[in-house]
Order: sequence, then C-alpha cells, then structure tokens
Amino acid sequence: MQRDDGVWDFVPYFAYLETIRGQLPAPVHAFATDEAHYSFSSPTSLHDASLKSLVIREIEGDDGRRTSIVVETCYLGPQGDRDIHITYGGVVGYDLHYAEVRPETHGYRRPPVHGDIIAHEIRIDRPGIVTHEIHFADGAGFTIHFTSFEHKVTAVAPARP
Repeated sequence: MQRDDGVWDFVPYFAYLETIRGQLPAPVHAFATDEAHYSFSSPTSLHDASLKSLVIREIEGDDGRRTSIVVETCYLGPQGDRDIHITYGGVVGYDLHYAEVRPETHGYRRPPVHGDIIAHEIRIDRPGIVTHEIHFADGAGFTIHFTSFEHKVTAVAPARP
C-alpha cells in the first residue's frame, strides 16, 4: 500500500479486494471496500485510530465444551469522538507482536504503547479463511484469521471539564 516514494496508493489494494469479492462474507466485504475505513481524514477510519482493548474469548457450546474463539477489538477513532468495534468470530489463528521501544534506538524514553494504526488490510490466505492484519506506528501489530466478522461504531461521551 505504501510506495517506495512514501506515498500511499490504495488502487492495487482495492483492485485485489474486487478479485476476492466472492470469497469474502458480506460484512467483511462491506467493511473492506469502504474507503472511509482507510481514509486519512474520515472519523471512522482505522488509520490513526488507537487500540483501547483486545479480548480473546473461548466460546462454550450447549454441552459446556469450548467450541470456538472470538476476538473482540475496540479502537478510539482518529478524531477521538467514537469507538470502532470489530469482532472476529470463528477464529482459527492469530498472531500478536509488540516491538519494545528502546531509548537507544529512538533517542527518547516514553511509556510502552502501540501508537496509532498506520495501516491495515484484509485478504484471503486460504479458502474460507479471511485475514485482517493491523500495523501500529510503534512496530506492534496483529493478524487475525477468521470466518465471521462484525463491525460497529459507537459515539464516545465528551470528556467533562
């Protein structure tokens, strides 16, 4: 998505999404092809949003046995006025990575945080399994492989003075 000259180019990504249209569940396709979710100025974009929470849950079936994994994420939108919730169902794999920020490499000391999201992409890695990969400014990120998806946006109450 980012060219060698530093300019972000979404044309090849959106063209790719059209080639996998029939393989994406409808909610995933609707989310993935909405340019507002990538825009540098949209209040519903994941670009410049920050992670509020990531929860991994095991779901129990009627017989009490654990039958599936759900990953629930919540991000503070880039303008700080809404939460963006994404829930991944039927999770078949995930990878979380965090890059330690060290004063000797960055020249300053600060608390360990993820930073804002700089990029994310949805793709098909194998039939029936969708992947969402998210990269944060400070080198952290995660990849989730799933079969179902829910996205919603909720307003954040203004902070009291």
